[in-house]
Amino acid sequence: MRRRPITQMPRRRSGPGERVLYWGAAVAASLLLLPLTLGAQARVETLVLSPEPGERVDQNAVLVAASFIDRDARLEPASIVLQVDGLNVTAEADVSAEVVTWIPRIPLLPGPHRVTLTARDRSGGAISPSNWAFTVTPAAEAAAAAAQLAPAGGAPLWTRLHGSLIFDGAATSVSGPGADLRRDETVLPRMWLNAGGILGAGWRYSARVHVSGYEDATRQPVNRYRLDIRSDWLSLAIGDVNPMVHDLILSGTRVRGIEGSIRAGPLRLTVVKGENRRAIEGLLDPTDPTQILRQGTYGQDLLAVRPALGGQTFQVGLTALRVRDEISSIGDLRTSAERRANPLPKDNVVAGADATLRLAGGRFLMQYENAISLLANDISAGPLTEPQLDSILDAAGYDPLNIDPSQYEKYFIMNASMIPLDPRGLTSLAQQARTSIRIGTNFLSVEWRSIGGSYYTLGYGALQRDRQGFRIRDSFTILNDAVALSGGYEQDEDNLDDVKPATTTNTGVFATASWQASPQAPAIVASVRQGTRQNDLRAGEDGALDERSLALSFGISYPIQVIAGFRTRLNLNVSAINRDDPANPLVESRDRYYLGGIQGETSDRTSELNLLYGLNQSELLGYENAKTDFHRLVANGRQLIRPRLTALLDLSRTSAKSPEAAEEFGLDYNRTEFLVGGEFEWTPASFITLTGGIVDYSDSRFPTLDTKEVVTRLRVNRSF
Repeated sequence: MRRRPITQMPRRRSGPGERVLYWGAAVAASLLLLPLTLGAQARVETLVLSPEPGERVDQNAVLVAASFIDRDARLEPASIVLQVDGLNVTAEADVSAEVVTWIPRIPLLPGPHRVTLTARDRSGGAISPSNWAFTVTPAAEAAAAAAQLAPAGGAPLWTRLHGSLIFDGAATSVSGPGADLRRDETVLPRMWLNAGGILGAGWRYSARVHVSGYEDATRQPVNRYRLDIRSDWLSLAIGDVNPMVHDLILSGTRVRGIEGSIRAGPLRLTVVKGENRRAIEGLLDPTDPTQILRQGTYGQDLLAVRPALGGQTFQVGLTALRVRDEISSIGDLRTSAERRANPLPKDNVVAGADATLRLAGGRFLMQYENAISLLANDISAGPLTEPQLDSILDAAGYDPLNIDPSQYEKYFIMNASMIPLDPRGLTSLAQQARTSIRIGTNFLSVEWRSIGGSYYTLGYGALQRDRQGFRIRDSFTILNDAVALSGGYEQDEDNLDDVKPATTTNTGVFATASWQASPQAPAIVASVRQGTRQNDLRAGEDGALDERSLALSFGISYPIQVIAGFRTRLNLNVSAINRDDPANPLVESRDRYYLGGIQGETSDRTSELNLLYGLNQSELLGYENAKTDFHRLVANGRQLIRPRLTALLDLSRTSAKSPEAAEEFGLDYNRTEFLVGGEFEWTPASFITLTGGIVDYSDSRFPTLDTKEVVTRLRVNRSF
């Protein structure tokens, strides 16, 4: 059976031991470290920006990028780990709490490549990892194909279409008391289509489609459609785009519309226009119209423009953004004459500048960005008159603006709900500066950011406001790249406008070290992080904070010979997280993570076997009987049984147990999953995977959640 090639990057040596350690960390994050939430906080979500899953990318145009949607600022930036083909490239990436980007120093080899992105939140809990794959095409392939297929007259011509088509569908039969509560996106049919080709005269095109059975008119869009046309001077995208225009204004937000960029020598112009939020009607309880079942959502239109001057070495740009809720997009739903069922409609304008300097082939980088915003928090009544505006400003202690708001209604609606009421105080100013230096394997970066408490951009809702701080990070390798070291320090504080009763300061120092003398040698990874979260209230005062956290992690991967013909490694990982706060003992906690397993494969990867066991002990020290043990056992493997047929096995069992005295506040459940199947190589470019099995969930504390599920899943992967 011809296996799809697993290519490695020609960079720092890394053997299976190191890859296994990071694999173990990823598995621990996704399968073992189950998050414990103490409130209704929004989860951190990861958005893949580039390359799209399944996309074919030119060898010299690879940019790996992803953004985090973190509305509650729960992400711990120091915990972010980016892997490409099993190699940890975090030290080479540009990492922040919002975006991770990585450009390979040496072009990736042609063929498929896989990306894994993992992280933790500030309490140590795991954030669901992101995994996706893309294919690198040789740099000369596009030019050669165009030259070969272009007609004598030089007229444009569509070349042979290439891309991939993936279909993933499942049939389930769920029984048990909790069957009506099941609605899992992963078992609904989904399809991904990525296609593209070369046009004559230097033009390229690509199309991306993701269709999911999870699409619902009462939710924001899940399906994605995008068509790209590019040349040396024009880039045009139609459909669902995620523009990265300005890190403080518009950075990765989904917009259904159009994004275009024009380049003419040193002049550049980028325009984004479309809908970044779907209109959804609200819903009242038909049996009790005073109860809201679903709040309405206004359709939201976005327009962004960025002219820029310069090139790769130096560039300056100006960005303007306008986002407005369309009041007429949904009905004015009310539970009473005074109470609305819909949120307040908003209007937002943001403007900013940016400058970038790159020297020595990008080894020295300096960036600066700023932005200032105005937000009308309620535009339902329209703009004020000039006397009304002056009266409000006078009552608030501000000088008159001498502006008639009705003359500017087309651009921005000025009324009493404006934040800030007077922008001359610069409370809605946001700034950030970055610099980095790369010398050999050493990479040093420094970042400073200040986001005013009144700064709002509806083009980047996850950006945390009222925060100012800096971050220093350094990484390098020694001993012929056998040892990799990284470390850093960060600090930030809130209450920039001095309107809160106390100022909270966060600090963190972190370091990571890994060692592996050769690909066949043992590998060791260790990390430490210490953080504080304090405010200036005295101990004993309501709201006082004096929180300290310490996280330690150690892992080792050792080659052993268990099965003849198998390259086998024993993997052990131990982590400990302590959280203490003398000013608020109820939040103190202890978490311990133990992970051990064996991973093996034959040299041709026709057989693989993985066995993993993990234990997570989590305890809230401020409460009695608030300790829970999570156990996770995973066994999976694959075996080539015929030239084009591979058998698959996946078995897992998860259990959680709290003391009986915890009663309804504790956990006591078991989940068992048993799946078997096979992968058939239909053609050298087509694979069909069929799996089936049983998933059983039983909950001793809440029997109404018990389910038994029979699953059959089909996945078809076709490259062309």
